[in-house]
Amino acid sequence: MGDGLPFNWEPEGKTREYKRDLSSPKNVLRSVVAFANTAGGEIFIGVSDDGQVFGVDDPLAVEERLSSLIVDNIEPLLVPGNRNQNHRR
Repeated sequence: MGDGLPFNWEPEGKTREYKRDLSSPKNVLRSVVAFANTAGGEIFIGVSDDGQVFGVDDPLAVEERLSSLIVDNIEPLLVPGNRNQNHRR
């Protein structure tokens, strides 16, 4: 699990969450709210819970969709910090 990954893989925990994609936006939004209400955290889109990297086809579109989901569904307004990591083999 996580061997040879191009990023520092750690198990999910209080400040780290992995989502293979945005097909279940409610789950992603729950994680965003949980992190916003605590010490913050990182959500990796395109990575499974066991650390397998699937990536995303269009990182900018995923970033835009995630930002829109957050703005449209979370009050008070939460401004996420986004960071794209390109890890192609």
